[in-house]
Parts: sequence; structure tokens; C-alpha cells
Amino acid sequence: INELKNKMKLANMSWPGDEGEKRWKESWEAIKK
Repeated sequence: INELKNKMKLANMSWPGDEGEKRWKESWEAIKK
């Protein structure tokens, strides 16, 4: 997860807290495809 956060920081993308973690993961899965 930490590696993923670093990638998001490099991409200038904000990292949602635990509050939107599930929603963010779904978005990340869509991005990887």
C-alpha cells in the first residue's frame, strides 16, 4: 500500500483516507486495466 501511495504522490493525486479506501481501490482497479 505504501508503494501505491508513493506512486499517487508522484502522479500528484490525492490519497483518500480509510473513509474512501474501498471506493479508491475500485477506481485503482479501473486505472490498472
